Amino acid sequence: MAASTRRNVIRIFLKNPLGLVGALVALAVVVVGVCGPWLAPHDPYRVDMSDRFLPPGPGHPFGTDASGRDVLSRVIVGTRFTLEVAVVVVSIALMLGMVVGGVAGYYGGAIGELLMRLTDIFLSFPPLVLALAVNAALGPGLFSAMLAVGFTWWPGYARVVRAVVLQARDNLYVEAARACGCSNAVVLLRHVLPNCWAPVIVQVTLDVGYAVLTTAGLSFVGLGAQPPMAEWGAMVAEGRNYILSHWWWSTFPGLALFVTVVGFNLLGDFLRDVLDPRLRKQ
Repeated sequence: MAASTRRNVIRIFLKNPLGLVGALVALAVVVVGVCGPWLAPHDPYRVDMSDRFLPPGPGHPFGTDASGRDVLSRVIVGTRFTLEVAVVVVSIALMLGMVVGGVAGYYGGAIGELLMRLTDIFLSFPPLVLALAVNAALGPGLFSAMLAVGFTWWPGYARVVRAVVLQARDNLYVEAARACGCSNAVVLLRHVLPNCWAPVIVQVTLDVGYAVLTTAGLSFVGLGAQPPMAEWGAMVAEGRNYILSHWWWSTFPGLALFVTVVGFNLLGDFLRDVLDPRLRKQ
């Protein structure tokens, strides 16, 4: 990285310290998610009834649950499931949204109107309600929850991509590609969509937290991860009946979920300021 580039990055972070916090949280989630099984101090699925309901202490910093399992180890291992949720949900939503938004914005006409009216139909349903319906149809399970959330999340990407494609399709480089004999599909895939990544990256970063939170909500009501899986939403659900007597069981996975969502939202706000020149000047 050039010295001028490093100075620009440092200057941007100094102007927005919350963006640095969000970047560190996102980095920590990725590192813990990848290395979780090696970082966990105990087996997250080991049942030891002699250690049940131990409060936070030296041996178990986050305490233990009703089965004597170490809550810290389960929170650490659960980070991997959170990372998988973010990747799968955003990937499904991004692929569907790019296809629908790109085709609607580039071709327009009756095809564009049909695709955008389909998008409006999906947007007319609250995402959580639609995800509940899809998840119930697919059956309980974390993978079903990820598919349900991803399937309901794409309309936002379709609208963002369509708006950017509408601006980009009349640029000179697009006209030059057409003049060189490139087909519409080649122009769209190689010249228009690659220039749409800045707003899409911002949208992805902002949606990671919401996708994780929605999937955890499905696990909380019993449609997502199933016991004994160490998933944060399921852990909060397991300990909700003991919140007054054994508060640590639900509190620590809930805090992990809170920090992750806030961290990715801060990172998304930071990237929006960096990638949007109009906001950068303010």
